[in-house]
Amino acid sequence: SGLPKRADGATVKTYASGITGKVAPKYSYFVLLSAYARGERLLSGESAALAAEILYSSAERGEPISVSELALNGRDLLEAGVPAGARVGEILSELLAAVLANPEFNTRENLLSLVGDMMR
Repeated sequence: SGLPKRADGATVKTYASGITGKVAPKYSYFVLLSAYARGERLLSGESAALAAEILYSSAERGEPISVSELALNGRDLLEAGVPAGARVGEILSELLAAVLANPEFNTRENLLSLVGDMMR
């Protein structure tokens, strides 16, 4: 079903990133929290409470959970030499996965370094 099985930061934020296409990224945290409030338990008991805490804390710190919140965008990738096409979106998704696990990595320099590694 795609729902998180455990409430660790990267897992919960990865799940939350999947709903950002339906709402503005900064509100996706709160959409997920409201699902808990309505009884749509994505996790149970303590895990649900922990997931809510993770998402709230992440939102407070301004951590990204969507491609649009990355420190670079598709135009930056094209300027860095990534060929136009589907690979741009694939790389942005890979960068998002890296940032979900390590939010402090979301700087232009760090992400361009990763892009360079991906292009080799």
